[in-house]
Amino acid sequence: MTQVSKISVSGWKINSQLSILAGGTAYYIVILILDLTHLESNFIMDGFSHIFTIANWETFSESLGRHVLVLHQLLPVICAKFGATIMGIMEAYVVGDVLFHFSIFLVLLLFFKDQLAALFAVSVHVFGMSYNHFMMVGELHPGSMFAIMTLSIVLSWNDFNKWKKVLVVPAAFFTVSSHPLALVGFLVSAWLWRTATEKSVGLSRLWLIALSIFMLLLKLLLLDDYDQQTIGSNLRTFSEAALTLLDPSYLLNFTLFFLFTSPVVVIMGLFGTVYLIGKRKYVTVLLFFAFQIGWAMLVQQYLDFGFFAFDSTPSMMHDRYLFPMRFVTLSMVFLIVIPLAVQRSAWSNIHRYVIASWVLGLPFIFFSAKKADQTIAGFRDVVHIAQQQGITKGYYSVDGYCDDVYLHRGSFFATFILSSIDHGEPSHIIHASAETIRGLSSVKPEELLLMRGITCSKKEFNPKRFRVESGSYQQLDYSCNSNY
Repeated sequence: MTQVSKISVSGWKINSQLSILAGGTAYYIVILILDLTHLESNFIMDGFSHIFTIANWETFSESLGRHVLVLHQLLPVICAKFGATIMGIMEAYVVGDVLFHFSIFLVLLLFFKDQLAALFAVSVHVFGMSYNHFMMVGELHPGSMFAIMTLSIVLSWNDFNKWKKVLVVPAAFFTVSSHPLALVGFLVSAWLWRTATEKSVGLSRLWLIALSIFMLLLKLLLLDDYDQQTIGSNLRTFSEAALTLLDPSYLLNFTLFFLFTSPVVVIMGLFGTVYLIGKRKYVTVLLFFAFQIGWAMLVQQYLDFGFFAFDSTPSMMHDRYLFPMRFVTLSMVFLIVIPLAVQRSAWSNIHRYVIASWVLGLPFIFFSAKKADQTIAGFRDVVHIAQQQGITKGYYSVDGYCDDVYLHRGSFFATFILSSIDHGEPSHIIHASAETIRGLSSVKPEELLLMRGITCSKKEFNPKRFRVESGSYQQLDYSCNSNY
């Protein structure tokens, strides 16, 4: 990645390291405060299942075998081993999350001395998953940070000594072993840059091909059950998705959703594309649009954008799978457009414009946090209703779940965790499928923790943090409009 500090404009060198350090530090302090004031809302996806594993067994929750989570969960595991409460473990988790991202930012800025990569990393944090994914405890965001680190090494290959070059191996590994969407973002971004940059700069085409093949083969070896189920669970064939993409109503809904959830990214992508066309980078522009259109078609194979709903439940999953579109757009701007603009004009204050854009992104993150709070309120609503009805082990059909509250497999731990940290009677409420309900009578001494029937013996519960009542499951009289 072209280093801003090495670019000379009208005889003046740009030395903005201190201001970028101050801006990035201020941003992560704000995020830390926001995280701690909306603590439970960080865990509404896989987070509660991670917290249960860490709190109960005081070890890493290596969900889906994604090794990047080991780095992400180091602080909460240490706190659990030293006897922290469930709330303390959750606090350690979000503090560790912010420290993780801040550390990557510092490594890029101070160790690699790559200011554009540091700005890029924070911008992905701000705009990559801001609307619906305030939850930052999964494996996609850490994976994207390692993707940026890998890109930085690839782009600055000629400027690094052999020790810094060796770091491409762990950076590539943690990119691959995170969420597959992080790998998609890396591969497309790397080749966008390669088509727009002189061959003598950074890693050569041949070595980039070798690195790309290595990462794809490594992903094939690390492909887990969840990935395979996702590939095999598409709603429609590729040809059906292509026809759907041509539907005017679908295009309108898709465009509106992407526009309203990524306004700053859309503006950056629009001006960046116009700039590259002006610089006759036609191959890069074609590759960029081919990816965006192709990815939209791929998403339509697995999801449904047949409607536009700014605050609907399905939009939360849609937002996750649109992450590569945002990442690639940002990478085009930071890897290609900004270096070209700074080299050919007197636009020497680019870091100030980028830092100012982070301020524009903060309201979207706050809005996302408030939306996540609605789901936590829904979980607590269930707990209170159960306590009112004298039920400590209950269930209700998943069909009765509130439409405007996000439901995820990992969220089935939520009522159990929330009732434990609220210091009330422990409540274990299953948001059950029909298959689960049929099997409730055979559970008996086992405590059902997930909708798909994964069980955990009562004797395996850590008495310091969890207590489960004996007895059978009772049907909960629940409606999403209930008041307590």
